[in-house]
Amino acid sequence: MVRNLKKGLAAALMVSASFMAHGQATRLQFPNPNLIKEWGFSVTEYNGYSLVGSEFGNGLNVFKNNQLLFQTSGSGTGLFGYSNSMNGSWIAAGAPQTGNANQGAVYLSKHLNGNPQNNFNTVITALNPGAHDQFGRAVDIHDNWMVIGAPNVNNSHHGGYIEIWNFVNNAWVRNTVIANGSGNTDADFGISVAIRGNKIVVGAPGDHSIYIYKYQNNVWSLEQGYAPNPSTWGIPLYDPYSGYTYLTNFGYDVDITDNHVIAGDPSARKAAVLVFQNNLWSLKSTLVPSVTSGTGTGDRFGHSVAIQYNRAVVGAPRGASAGPNPEQGKVYLYTDEGGYKYKGIMNVGNPSNLVARALGYSVAIDSDNVLAGASNSDNLLTIGNEGAAFRMPFYQYVPYRSAHDFEFTSETTGKTVIYPNPASGEEVKLSNNVSVVSAEAVSVLGEITPLVVTEGGINVSSLKKGIYNIKIKTDTEILTEKLVVE
Repeated sequence: MVRNLKKGLAAALMVSASFMAHGQATRLQFPNPNLIKEWGFSVTEYNGYSLVGSEFGNGLNVFKNNQLLFQTSGSGTGLFGYSNSMNGSWIAAGAPQTGNANQGAVYLSKHLNGNPQNNFNTVITALNPGAHDQFGRAVDIHDNWMVIGAPNVNNSHHGGYIEIWNFVNNAWVRNTVIANGSGNTDADFGISVAIRGNKIVVGAPGDHSIYIYKYQNNVWSLEQGYAPNPSTWGIPLYDPYSGYTYLTNFGYDVDITDNHVIAGDPSARKAAVLVFQNNLWSLKSTLVPSVTSGTGTGDRFGHSVAIQYNRAVVGAPRGASAGPNPEQGKVYLYTDEGGYKYKGIMNVGNPSNLVARALGYSVAIDSDNVLAGASNSDNLLTIGNEGAAFRMPFYQYVPYRSAHDFEFTSETTGKTVIYPNPASGEEVKLSNNVSVVSAEAVSVLGEITPLVVTEGGINVSSLKKGIYNIKIKTDTEILTEKLVVE
């Protein structure tokens, strides 16, 4: 069946969306007496708390529900807060340049009565610290486990390692050390790490690979490695002397959720979502930026990634070749609808006294909230390159699309289309002859409204003016359509 949505209607949807206010992301504000630069280099979102670190500021800011709780800093020039993570009991702050030769360390602060504290007096160091190991360049903590990356990116005597720690008997204990096994001294194994439950994923972009480990029978062991074929995955680059090479940095950033892993590749301008099925990790979706961002390859889409349950976030912090505010950087949002589909972008608007840049240098997601750093932003009241961070509900995204995004391919044939759209009456129709079991509307704030299904249509009289995701359940699948109510 051929879809009958017209380009004119798609364009009307785009224009309507641009005029109807999607909520703007909230800028996290903080005093900056020490003139920190590149704030927003690293971020963590957990249970209403937001952590924001800087690349060179040697500090970490902790927020709750967008309000600053405290600022903390490390001693010396160890880059305290360069990486960070949080669970229900601890905050972890990586300091990869701690030591006289950048051996690195991780600092931990334990919550008191469930509340985060500015008391980073637990220090974790490597079993065999070496010069330029950068132990703590990446860190993630979940339940009673913590994984720490030491990618050795500024040296070549090894290709990186990770350490896995366990909190037992009221103390953090080193459980195991896993070294890069490829033999490539430029593998950067451990430059990105993530843990959830009994699974750990480690990025090794120098090998264009990720490695997934599983805890079973009291041992962490390799479950599977994954590397896409560079010739089909990477961006081709022709050299008249050596022929074609393919740009790829697969595994530069990684994240993991239940049975899904995401890996970013800013050189290839892609991100991959893997799914674990039949005892095998395999590619489920390849994420790419919207066509409205242009065809230029310099935006570093995939520099940062995050995933939780059925939602994924990808940062592209450098300038795009097209679209609004192309130099601002962008944060792209996706939902799993039998495959991860592009939904829209984070809207930060034009914040007062700020020139936003490098939006998406870091991203995080937890529950309904997305957090993103914009580490090269200029604060017009203090200093240039101070950085910034923005937070918003996931469903507050802007449907950043052009009519070209609504071209119909074989991948989209046979799907339901709502009309009229925008809608101003009590009912919308479905362009396909599908048997609808139920339908609901999800607002930009994530509020869910059940809808009454009629024969061949859906009653939307209960919806206020705004933009909604309409989730339509049929006998065989769940379809999602954007609806504008005027």
